[in-house]
Amino acid sequence: MYDLLHLLAYTRKMQQRSELGEEIVSYLLPAAFDKHERALVREAMVQLGLPTSAESFRAIVLLYWLRFASANLSRYPVFQSDGRWLKKNVFLVLKRGL
Repeated sequence: MYDLLHLLAYTRKMQQRSELGEEIVSYLLPAAFDKHERALVREAMVQLGLPTSAESFRAIVLLYWLRFASANLSRYPVFQSDGRWLKKNVFLVLKRGL
């Protein structure tokens, strides 16, 4: 699921010229998916034996975001004081995602 979410989120990030945190927030809204993305996500969840409920998907997206944010904050200490990066990749998700 991590790889699929990463592919979908980064593709959208590149197309929209946005930050990953902004795309994570949009993925928390089921209407943000087109029918092909919904089919890919559902099939992956079925293949992995995961529950296909909206709540399960929301939890998976938040776990993906947590890994992304923690990896980047530890790998790139400059992000810890970069207000723009924090605003768009951490605070936005915390405000809207939880």
